[in-house]
Amino acid sequence: MTSKRHLNRFLVTLLGFIAFTSTHIYAETIDGPANIRLTPNGKTIASMYDRSPIEVEGKDGDWYLVRVLFFVENNMIKSNESIIGENTEFSDTNGTKIGKTLDTIKVDYGPNGDSNRSQLTFVGYTHRQNIVPESLVEESISKIVKSGANLNVNTDVWKKHLALIDYQPWTSIDSFETFLLYENDYYDISPGPRIILFFYSDKLVGILHKSPLDLGNNTKKEVISGYTISFIPGTSKDLIKKSAKSIFPLYGALINKV
Repeated sequence: MTSKRHLNRFLVTLLGFIAFTSTHIYAETIDGPANIRLTPNGKTIASMYDRSPIEVEGKDGDWYLVRVLFFVENNMIKSNESIIGENTEFSDTNGTKIGKTLDTIKVDYGPNGDSNRSQLTFVGYTHRQNIVPESLVEESISKIVKSGANLNVNTDVWKKHLALIDYQPWTSIDSFETFLLYENDYYDISPGPRIILFFYSDKLVGILHKSPLDLGNNTKKEVISGYTISFIPGTSKDLIKKSAKSIFPLYGALINKV
């Protein structure tokens, strides 16, 4: 019981620290141009340009439910209806065009905007082939680990993954090096972590994650407060204990369970 409380205290502290310092980062990326549809293989409502950012929120077979967050000029929004018309181009926060509507779309308002433009969002479906495979973060990590690839952070496979997804270095201590990817929670201007990768002596040993990962059999894991801490299969008990002492000084659950 005590160790469970310690782990909960650790997560509260961790999430509080990250929320205070976080910024929005999209993970998934369009391999386009690509259509966004109202339903799987249904009516086309928008077209996304190549390398445009999206957020995957669900899956139906090979069709992904995605959220698009964008800006348009205020005069492009139909008054009091939260609707934008057909053939409206929209931009990212920097003003770069990322797509256009192909039909009238019902939208929701985002937390940002000014007197000239509004931040809006809508959801729709796109096929798996329209998303850069490596940008499907949880799937990409699972595939790398299960493939038996070298787990050293300096290998090309991890350099590519870290650069593409735009992780941020988090903390380094006692031969541990960590990389953090924030959630892109549309309704929260201070999102928490989506994934934290833990490397020891340059080798991946553990992952904190919110969405499921498939790292293979014999994965040691702990589920606390909606987050899972998974250790790479084959990670020694001693190294798990060392990580608990060095990286997670406030919790002892994993020390007592291994």
